[in-house]
Amino acid sequence: MEDKVGKTKYGPRTTQYASFLAAVLLMVCLLCAPRAVAQTGDYTLTLLHTSENHGAWEPWAPVANGPLIGGIARRATLVKQLRAQTPNLLLVDSGDISQRALLFTKYKGQEGRDLYNAVGYDAVALGNHEFDFGAKTLLDNFVTGAKFSILASNTDYSVEPGLNGKVQPYVVRDVGGQKIGLIGVMHEHLGTSVSPAWRVFSTDPVEAVRTSVKALEAQGVNKIVVLSHMGYSSRRSGLPFDDVGLAEAVNGVDVIVGGHDETLLADAASLPSYAPRPAGPNPSVVKSPNGAPVLIVNDWKWGGFLGRLDVTFNGQGVPTAWKGDNLLVDDKIAEEPSVAALYKGLSTAVDEVRKEVLGTVASDLPGERVDVRASEAALGNLIADAMLDVTAPDKTQVAMMNGGGIRVSLKAGQVTYGDVLTVLPFGNTIYTADLKGADLVKALENGVSGLDLSNPGASGGRFAQVSGVRFTADVTRPIGQRVLQVDIGTTQAGFKPLDPNAVYRVATNDFMINGGDGYEAFTRGAAIKQTDILLAEAVANYLRAQGTVNPKVEGRITLTRGSAPAPAAQATPATTGTAAIPTPSPATPTIALTPTLNPTALAAATQTAAVPLTLVATLTPTYATTVAATARLLNLTPTPPALPPTGDAGGWFVWVVGLGLALLLFGLLTRRVRV
Repeated sequence: MEDKVGKTKYGPRTTQYASFLAAVLLMVCLLCAPRAVAQTGDYTLTLLHTSENHGAWEPWAPVANGPLIGGIARRATLVKQLRAQTPNLLLVDSGDISQRALLFTKYKGQEGRDLYNAVGYDAVALGNHEFDFGAKTLLDNFVTGAKFSILASNTDYSVEPGLNGKVQPYVVRDVGGQKIGLIGVMHEHLGTSVSPAWRVFSTDPVEAVRTSVKALEAQGVNKIVVLSHMGYSSRRSGLPFDDVGLAEAVNGVDVIVGGHDETLLADAASLPSYAPRPAGPNPSVVKSPNGAPVLIVNDWKWGGFLGRLDVTFNGQGVPTAWKGDNLLVDDKIAEEPSVAALYKGLSTAVDEVRKEVLGTVASDLPGERVDVRASEAALGNLIADAMLDVTAPDKTQVAMMNGGGIRVSLKAGQVTYGDVLTVLPFGNTIYTADLKGADLVKALENGVSGLDLSNPGASGGRFAQVSGVRFTADVTRPIGQRVLQVDIGTTQAGFKPLDPNAVYRVATNDFMINGGDGYEAFTRGAAIKQTDILLAEAVANYLRAQGTVNPKVEGRITLTRGSAPAPAAQATPATTGTAAIPTPSPATPTIALTPTLNPTALAAATQTAAVPLTLVATLTPTYATTVAATARLLNLTPTPPALPPTGDAGGWFVWVVGLGLALLLFGLLTRRVRV
């Protein structure tokens, strides 16, 4: 029988064939569809993070006479509370755990290992200071016996084969049934950050992380956290890599826990007044090469804050929502008894270190506010000379030390290590930078801008004690125009007038190099170098080498009122230097390095917690036209998890091909046929 024209009829074979083809296509789409279909839904991970602990085991004051924050026993209490309340939690650190403290001198890393074991850290990255006593000591005193994973993906420690297998490039942790990959990475200048005698080096950090990511992905890990000891914006100092650059260069990294440069990422409005200026939001969001978000966090230094990041991943392991916080560790948090007892036991032996006699001073060296903040001081000359001496291998010509960093006097007689720590209690380190002569003059101008000679004790701490330079300033002239004459040199070698266009290498401290006390001129310096030398240790070594010192006021700084010299500040009697030793803390908060990301772009990047999926941008040009046409045909608005994640070109290809075949089948079934 023949059908009328215009009627349709499906023959048995056609119907069977179409049904079979539809079933096959459905199975292919289900089996080969993007990972969103195959894996479970959203998963939230909580990261507690610290960085740059530097042996700050006791509470410390971020500003003079300020509140005491931090302390390892308080931190332990906070971690214990959060662990009891929060599923899927990891506690990590990005390196430099013990340096600066006297305990490190005594135990050479054992104290950091034991205290971090007690707090319950899950993983730490190696910082350059973990190598301060060499790879063998690192193995014996820190790595051996550690209950946490120790990570370093780009460190060449072949000089100590015993580290093989104990220090790993990455580790996989099962957290709440999900695989979390953790990678450790170091800045690329380890070889020049520690003694050349240790023969340890670091390799290209970007390539090392990229290799580790591929290895983790091969194991089915799609949630990856990097513990970085590179610095948030180290490229500002001329280094080739930093956390932002790493995020921009490598696919597959989801979170970077930063360290090394003591950066704070935070909402400024949420911080106490003594906290440093944030370098960016918390977290700072950077796009990887495939457009996925990379979250960067950093919690400043010395355990003053415990960083917290809650991040939600979709089925493909892409962050879709996040919240960063910096939890203040203050006196509202009680000390965890067992950790407090452990620290007390370790610190008892340090009392002997504080008693070490370094040398002798021939006469009293006044060092109170009135002495060091309004005029040249013999004690200031001693400290600046020690800075110039310890950086001599770097060919420094000038040293500048803010008077506010000098806290007490030294009496004539024997000087102990404890005495030096009383004079310099803030744990400052020494930096060097190349300044144009004109900028060096501006730095000197800043030093005399806060003078109050009618009340010298009220003068600002920015007044600089110097070495390698002498200058004259008229305190009656307007601020910024007071410095009249500057000469470079020493009494022994002679002086030459400063050349405003010449470049001079200057030694200063970590506070001033970042613009503290108004020293913006230092932020314009070139070849900025973090020496990692403690200021107090530089003075201690100088005294050890000299034996007996007798510094004098010798005309390095001449202050005038018009044509007449300004009256010298009335010196205070020197007090004993055997007072109780405070825990090293910064003179004032260090201003964080300027981020390399545009702040406006960073703020915009955090306005939404989801990453927009752009069809065309995530595919190769071969498939771009097909995908765009398909999207227009279906009036499609792509949203996860129905579609593949940004950058998953393979997933998109399968999805588009399956859709095209389905459309072809649809046409076959619906067109008019004669049978």
